[in-house]
Amino acid sequence: MRFIKYIQVFLISVWVSHVAYSQKVTVKTQVQTTVSIECTNDGCFGSYYGKEFINGSDVAHQFSNTMSAKVGDKLKELYSKDKYVKVDFTNIDMTTEGMGSGMVTYKLRIPFVTVATKCDAYTSFDHVGG
Repeated sequence: MRFIKYIQVFLISVWVSHVAYSQKVTVKTQVQTTVSIECTNDGCFGSYYGKEFINGSDVAHQFSNTMSAKVGDKLKELYSKDKYVKVDFTNIDMTTEGMGSGMVTYKLRIPFVTVATKCDAYTSFDHVGG
């Protein structure tokens, strides 16, 4: 009788172990992505933190496209308010940290300078190259 109890305990232990180890465990991780762009009358500042590539797509490059569009929008806005500015190309500041690591911090500052006439003002902005 005692032998049968040991066998029952053993079989129950084997069954519990099998059930415990046969459960599929899925762990999902989320990577925080942060994008911020702020424009003032003095220029635009933006930053991106997150994956460098998602499904083979260069996310940091897409941030440059978004930033360029926001700069263009701000230039148009200022022009429509008779505030004439252009991009101060000499003082554009761009930094990237973590390139090649999978996670990147990309910061971009595009300052404006006041110009004397509306003919000297910019109303659009774009970027090329990488």
